[in-house]
Amino acid sequence: MTAPTGTSAHPSVRPPRLAAAPTGFSHAAVYTSDIDRFRRFYEGVVGLHLGALLKMDGPPYHRHAIFPLGDVATLHVFEMPGYDPQADGIGTEIGSRGRIDHFGFELPGLSDLEALGERVAAAGASDGQIRPLGPSWSLHFRDPDGLSVEVNCRRPIPAGEQRPETLLEIGDPAWAASIGVHAA
Repeated sequence: MTAPTGTSAHPSVRPPRLAAAPTGFSHAAVYTSDIDRFRRFYEGVVGLHLGALLKMDGPPYHRHAIFPLGDVATLHVFEMPGYDPQADGIGTEIGSRGRIDHFGFELPGLSDLEALGERVAAAGASDGQIRPLGPSWSLHFRDPDGLSVEVNCRRPIPAGEQRPETLLEIGDPAWAASIGVHAA
């Protein structure tokens, strides 16, 4: 059997690379019931360093912490008081550990994000809308398994733009300034 022209019957042959494909990992967003306990462990035991601790000014009013992992990637932790993964049926064994809310990829620029937005909208995975989110342009979609995915590209923050959250603490001033977070 021969494959049609331009395709391959062999599963290891990769399809052509799309323009506007993600170029890196942006972040993983996870939940905790106690952000202070989370910080003690991840700063004191694992060795991560806090980039910023913030609190949403609107519902659901969560505190959230951002831990930089290099130039782009971050661990973004949201505090949900009363969150109890075991009580919600989330286990500790592989295949039952559902604590990740979503993860994000990075694209080089807005035109790349717009092209991806058109593709995910055409696939029925999103409305394709791109929204400003702090220092990023952000596009959300759901994959075929229902997982929420966010794709970002950097954006300049206009002078005087108000962020929809309150800065509680800056752990790394240089990192915070690089994404437009400044102490009042």
